[in-house]
Amino acid sequence: MVGTAHLPLQSMDSALRSAFGAIPSVDCIKLDVHGIELDILAGAAETIANGVVACEIEVSFQPIWKDQALFYEVSRAMMDLGFELFDLRPYYWRRSSEITGQVRGQMAFGDALYLRPPESVLEYISSLADAARARAKAVHAMNAYLVFGYKDLAASLLRRCGDLFSADERAAIDPVCGAAGPLHRLGSRLLRRGRIFRMFARLARATDTGGRYFSTMQLALGNYFDGE
Repeated sequence: MVGTAHLPLQSMDSALRSAFGAIPSVDCIKLDVHGIELDILAGAAETIANGVVACEIEVSFQPIWKDQALFYEVSRAMMDLGFELFDLRPYYWRRSSEITGQVRGQMAFGDALYLRPPESVLEYISSLADAARARAKAVHAMNAYLVFGYKDLAASLLRRCGDLFSADERAAIDPVCGAAGPLHRLGSRLLRRGRIFRMFARLARATDTGGRYFSTMQLALGNYFDGE
């Protein structure tokens, strides 16, 4: 049976205001809404302006849903909101799963990661009159960066926070978002350069099972190193 259903909807701003009496400071947003991303973003304008740091959004590169927004439209809207594109995890569709020797098909849709850069986060933090709120938002922003493996962004924000944290607090936070230790760096160099890297790359290609299915995807979204 085919029909039309009418459902009551609320914008994100309205829903948060109804639940909390005011729009709280949200750190991250994840959208998987099959083509109505622009409508959701328009209804979350206050929420996003109130300190959102990261947005993970499922985007389409090809038309899949009726009257949907495509990737370039979502990216343009996110740039207008002050975010930058940091990563894509595309999904590929093949027209037949019976074809051998081909892992990837056409890039159909994927997950896009948009982050507010440290300079923009600092501008928001500086606008907060309450020092406790500013400190909490700085920590939350660094956590949001670290969730996706961007230690450089977290370290950059920490450096820009000035006197927001004491020397002891900065000393405690810095190792979390600082450079990797010498053993980790050595392991990364061994695995990413020369013969060892090429050997593991060939092994990965030889054992990739993605070619058995009509749909394949990249595994990670964000900046991760050797399984981190």
